[in-house]
Amino acid sequence: MVTLSRRLPELWVMAGQAQLRYGVVASKVAVPAQLGSGWRIGALDPAYAAEVLTTQVCEQLKAMAAVHPDLNLGIDGDQLVVLDPPRKDAEILAPWLEQLATVAGAIDAAAIDSWVQPEPPLRMRFYQHPDWYWVGEDDSLLETTPVKRSGYDHGTKDVIRGRDGDGPPFVAFVHEWKTRRTESYTDSEGRSQTRTVVENHSETILGFQLPARMPYLKVGLRGIGRGISFESGAFNDQFAVHADDTKYAYDVIHPRQMEYLMANPPATFECVDDWAWFEVDVHSQEVIGHSSHFLRGFLSRIPRFVWRNLGLQDSPYPPLDLTPSRGA
Repeated sequence: MVTLSRRLPELWVMAGQAQLRYGVVASKVAVPAQLGSGWRIGALDPAYAAEVLTTQVCEQLKAMAAVHPDLNLGIDGDQLVVLDPPRKDAEILAPWLEQLATVAGAIDAAAIDSWVQPEPPLRMRFYQHPDWYWVGEDDSLLETTPVKRSGYDHGTKDVIRGRDGDGPPFVAFVHEWKTRRTESYTDSEGRSQTRTVVENHSETILGFQLPARMPYLKVGLRGIGRGISFESGAFNDQFAVHADDTKYAYDVIHPRQMEYLMANPPATFECVDDWAWFEVDVHSQEVIGHSSHFLRGFLSRIPRFVWRNLGLQDSPYPPLDLTPSRGA
């Protein structure tokens, strides 16, 4: 990585057989004539890419590709990042680094001040999720979240907090603990013995804070039991809904909400007081993002009178045309 003088939007430049990194959000844009064939450019805004890739920048990129044919370069904030440098050969690496610095200098010289990005908070963040941040460990969560209580040596890891836009804030982490049991066995001399076995366990916790305390409601695929019967046979065949208040369930799971659920089946989730907890097996950015997007759409489809009955003046989540795709 080489530091740039300004924080800029992302831009991806690939030559030869270089591949765009998995998960990157970018559109293919036109390759400048100065680069010639064999290149691929990715950016969110083609106008930005055109202003960055000046003749001087293109000349320096071509010089680098002459030494490193599968050049894979990207702008990440105020860093110019290149994958797979020739680090095993010092005689090649030294001039190659000088070329990389020259590319950075050419980008710094480009007239692109209108694209400068604001300085983000000093914390570990997530790609395409500016309001997510990494916590790491926070064992106080063991007292306030629905973790398993059995065993001993409980702890948290990979704690993430954040929200997506105006969606509900979330907390996600892995809970680890141990259990101990005694088992019998027969030793090599045929005698009965006992030994203590320690087993390690883990579970994924994902919860979203709701804007009001809500009556208990659990929604999941039919495997969680028969549940409340709704007017849609197709919905009843696919989902099971459990609630302490049947009328409340009918108010929330109305025909339009059923259509949304059937089109975008989520992981099983339950609303308990002012939290919605999702039953997920994987702790990943993809799972958190998909659940966040789904829940925002679910909450936006709860009628206004329900929110008013819960003590709010209006819906905290205005209706949006949200159709989350799997893995979004």
